[in-house]
Amino acid sequence: MFRVPPPLLFELSRATWSNSEQMARQFYDLTLKPWIAALQRAYSRVLLSPDERRDTYIEFNLESLLSADHATKATAYGQYCAMGALTANEVRAGLNVAPHPDGDKLDNPHITTPDNRSADDAA
Repeated sequence: MFRVPPPLLFELSRATWSNSEQMARQFYDLTLKPWIAALQRAYSRVLLSPDERRDTYIEFNLESLLSADHATKATAYGQYCAMGALTANEVRAGLNVAPHPDGDKLDNPHITTPDNRSADDAA
């Protein structure tokens, strides 16, 4: 009736680690996500003026609910940086950390060395 997966109600007779994790994800997608989106819109409408809504928004941080373990997340972010898909600041934003002044370059931190030579030396 409320779309709560059985393992979240401690009915574990058919639960395994992988299907419990999948059920938790489905609980978020099918049950929590629509409510959270509605609450974000309602809070924005009530708490922010129309001018504030142009550049400010209200968002629930669900990272702890949806995140993979730290090792998996670190590996994924490292691969995204290495392939040039994410900058360091995009990774930092994903970790909810303030940006770094030099973090907007798409350099591979594992193989890129800074080029400190002047234009005359390089020629």
